[in-house]
Amino acid sequence: MDIIILGQQLLGYIPLGDIVLYMAPLNLFMFASALAFTTLIAISRTETQVEAGFGTLKDKEVKVGKEEFKIRRFLAIICGLATAGAMITGDLFNFTLFVCLIGIVNIGIVAAVKQVDVLDAAFQYGLVAMIATLPLFGGAAMILASTGSISLLEIVNI
Repeated sequence: MDIIILGQQLLGYIPLGDIVLYMAPLNLFMFASALAFTTLIAISRTETQVEAGFGTLKDKEVKVGKEEFKIRRFLAIICGLATAGAMITGDLFNFTLFVCLIGIVNIGIVAAVKQVDVLDAAFQYGLVAMIATLPLFGGAAMILASTGSISLLEIVNI
């Protein structure tokens, strides 16, 4: 197969039914990096939270319960796995789904903080993230309508 992706030779691809994962050196490096950072998040024991103050050089330590940190850690792991999935997918629709999942999980991470101002910011961030997904799905739909496929390997050959 003579397909060059970002100036690199395609090493191979794994067809899983309609989903195709493609392997290029850059994609594999980014996939491994995302999994490495996700593993670091999974094994880390962050039990304190430090907030920086605006206009001062002082930091404030905030006591956060263990259950809240478990929720944040779980959502961070899901975000890392979605990022890793977006790195190797060869399907435009699945890439769009992974990117939307990253946005939704980030909303959850921010919303896990039990402060009114942070929850208000999470709501506003959620509105922006949901509105931003419309062009992603619209673009995937237009590409499907114009090419008849959403597989990146097939679109390159058109």
